Amino acid sequence: MERMVPTCYKCQPTGVIDGGYAWVVCFAAFVILLITVGQQNCSGIIFVALMDEYKQGRGATAWVTSLAVSLNLTFGPLSAFLCQRFGCRVTAMLGGGICAVSLFLSAFAVDLYLLYFTYGVLLGLGNSLCYTSALIALTLYFRRHIALANSLGFLGPALGIVILTPLLKHLFQTLSLRYVFFALSVIQIIIVAVGSAFRPFAQTQRNKCLPRLLDSSPFRDKSYRIWVVALCFFMPAILVPYVHIVKFAEDHNIEKTKSSTVVVFFAIGSITFRPILGRLSDYLPSYRLQIFQLCFLVIALANTFVVLATNYIAFAIYAFIFGSVDGIFWSQMSVITQEIVGMEHLPAAFGWLIMIISFPGVLGPPLAGWLFSVSQTYTTPFMVSGALVIVSICLMFAIQMPVQSASRSTLSHNRLEFLQNGTVGEKLANSSRDSRVIVLEAARDLSISV
Repeated sequence: MERMVPTCYKCQPTGVIDGGYAWVVCFAAFVILLITVGQQNCSGIIFVALMDEYKQGRGATAWVTSLAVSLNLTFGPLSAFLCQRFGCRVTAMLGGGICAVSLFLSAFAVDLYLLYFTYGVLLGLGNSLCYTSALIALTLYFRRHIALANSLGFLGPALGIVILTPLLKHLFQTLSLRYVFFALSVIQIIIVAVGSAFRPFAQTQRNKCLPRLLDSSPFRDKSYRIWVVALCFFMPAILVPYVHIVKFAEDHNIEKTKSSTVVVFFAIGSITFRPILGRLSDYLPSYRLQIFQLCFLVIALANTFVVLATNYIAFAIYAFIFGSVDGIFWSQMSVITQEIVGMEHLPAAFGWLIMIISFPGVLGPPLAGWLFSVSQTYTTPFMVSGALVIVSICLMFAIQMPVQSASRSTLSHNRLEFLQNGTVGEKLANSSRDSRVIVLEAARDLSISV
C-alpha cells in the first residue's frame, strides 16, 4: 500500500491543490465532522440520558462524555502517524469502524464504569482517527483557501447539532438507551463510505518528505510553548457548556424536551458566523491571533453572564453567542500553529498540541459537575470557566508571531506564482532582508537551485 506523506509541498501535485476535487475532500471532511464532532456537541443530551439510566452523580456521569471528547485529542499523535503511514483514507475508514464498534458495545454496558471504556476510550479513539484524517486532508488539498476550507469543513459539527438534536430527542423518547446506541452505531458506517474520498497522492521523494512525528523541536520556540500553555487554560472551559447546558436549563424549571433544544442555538450561531470568521482570517492573515483573542473574550463574557439567565430565551441567546465564536478555536487552531512554527514543523507541533491540551480538557466537565455538587449551583463552574478563558487570552499577548508570517502565508498559498516571473536571483536582488528569507525558502521548497 502506498503511503501518503502530508503537508509537504513537493509531494503534492499543484493541479490538485485548491482545485475542483479539493472541494470534494472538503465535503467529505464536512460529513465526517458532522457525525463525529456533531455527536460530541450533543453530549448534553446524552449526559441527561445517562443520568436517568444509571442514577449516578453529575461529576461521575460527566466522565463518560468528557473522556470521549478529550481522548479525541489525546490520540492525536497516533492518528497523525497512521495518516502519514497509511494515508487519510485508510485512517478515516478505520476510525469510522471503531466508532461503530464502540457504540455497539456501549449498548450492552451494564453500569456507568463500563461506558468509561466502551464509550469514553473507544469512541474517543475512533473520533480521533476521523477528526485528524479530515483535518490533515484539508491541509493537503488547500493552500490559498485553507482558512475558508477549514471553516466550511467545521460547519459539519454545527449542522450535526441541528440534525442530531431532534433525532436524539426522538430516539430517547421512543427507545431505550441500548437501542439509541444501536442506531448511532449504524450512523457511523457513513464515515467509512465518505472517508474513501481522501485519495492518497502519488508519492515521490518519500524519505525527504516524511516528517518526524515525535520531533520535540517545536518546544524550542518560546511562542509555541506559550501557545500550548494558553490553550491548556482554555480547554476546560470550552467543553463545559456542551455537557452541562441542558441540565443547567432544566435546573431553571425549563421542561426537559425544551431544554434539550438549547444546544441547537450553538449550531445556529456557528453556521452563521464561522464562514465569516474564516474569510476574515484569510483576508487579515497577520491579525489571526488577535481575531482569535477577541473571540475568546466573547466566550469568557458569555460564560460569565450566562449565570444571570433564568428562562429559555436567555439560554438560547447565550448558546447563539457562544456558538458564533467557539468555532474559530477548532477551525483556526492548526492555522495559527502553522504560523508560529512553520509548515515544516506543523505535524509534530500540532500532534503535541492536541495531545497536551486534551488532559486539561478532560477535566473540564467533571470539574464543573464537582463544583455544582459542592455549591449546588452552576454559577460557580461557569464563572470559573470564564476566568480560565481570560487567563488564556492574557498569555497569548506574550506570543511573538514571526515578522514574515503574513508574507509566508501568502507565499505558501501560491509559491509558484510568486517565483514564475523572473529568476530567483532577480528576486533576491530586488528584495528586502525579510523578503529574501521568504524567497530562499520558496526556492528550497520548490527544489530550485540558487
